[in-house]
Amino acid sequence: MDARNVRLKRKVTAVEPLSPQQQMMRFGLALVAVLVLFVLGVKWFAENRSGALNSTAALESGGLYLKLSMAKASYGTSEPVDVVLQVKNISDKDAVLNFDTDLEFDFTVQSEMDLLFTQIPQNIWQYSSEPDHIPKPKAHSIHIAPGKEQVFKGRWNQQMFSGAKVKPGRYIITGYLKSSNHSETLQLRGQTQK
Repeated sequence: MDARNVRLKRKVTAVEPLSPQQQMMRFGLALVAVLVLFVLGVKWFAENRSGALNSTAALESGGLYLKLSMAKASYGTSEPVDVVLQVKNISDKDAVLNFDTDLEFDFTVQSEMDLLFTQIPQNIWQYSSEPDHIPKPKAHSIHIAPGKEQVFKGRWNQQMFSGAKVKPGRYIITGYLKSSNHSETLQLRGQTQK
């Protein structure tokens, strides 16, 4: 038997280089595709960010159960927003809250401005900035018996420091118990819509 070596010839075709116009066209298409994917990614991230709306926040601290709430997480632009802080004594002893002024409860409102992947909060209003609620020196105490609660209330009429009405958007409401011996902070996240 005769073994033959068979060589196959490969046909080589020359690839012509791209012209500068073709190179620019490919680069432009790739750049557009990257920009479209970036915009879609930013939009997805903004819709799925961790700052979900919440109308209630609670915590336990030093024998107290604190709950900050508003009736709902989404309001019309002209609806007043009532903010309530409930402080319940969950211990078996009397709880004493000491205050240095007549302001026992305060809250701030911040707008959430989206800047690509982050939200930048900006203070736009504070309960204690209103003439009727400006703190006055008046040291006093509140006693809460075991199992009982104290309720503090405030209202935001969806306005800014200037008195102008707010625009539709997302807002952060941060409530403060102003007691010198039980200073606590809770946060709500809501929105106003047209």
